[in-house]
Amino acid sequence: MNCPCDFDICEAVNIVIWASVVSATLAIISKWLSRRRNRKKYGKIDGLFNGTSAGHLSRASVYYISRNMLEISVTEENEDIWIGFISLYNEKNGIIDWNYFLREEKLQRFGIKKIIITNKDNFKIIGDLESGFGIENFKRLPIEQEKTGARIKRLLKYYFDI
Repeated sequence: MNCPCDFDICEAVNIVIWASVVSATLAIISKWLSRRRNRKKYGKIDGLFNGTSAGHLSRASVYYISRNMLEISVTEENEDIWIGFISLYNEKNGIIDWNYFLREEKLQRFGIKKIIITNKDNFKIIGDLESGFGIENFKRLPIEQEKTGARIKRLLKYYFDI
């Protein structure tokens, strides 16, 4: 019995190779699109911000890490620093796991704060009011005040995940 199509081993190997190449390419494109969609959705507050809380000034740097995770570093006017990881529930709110580094004390403080994102240029951090941490309002720095190297690095990370 003769088959109407004559397949030899070379054609079968070519089909397998091309199917593998196409599926790998589609998987890479799908992963890239997913990362880009998440970055656009959750990375809106990536950048530098000035903050105010009960008359005290601070400066924050927010960096998009991946999926719904961001990193925040806040330097207060007395040079105390706290660093945290933001885990967003949706585009507007989430929580921050933070760790406070005090210059004058050897003691470290840590805890959880809430974050509310009003738009891409403003967000609020609500601390534990019983512990003396109030509400901090942050406003994005104008793009001219951002250092050129930091801006380029942030843009490269935003577009190319470098």
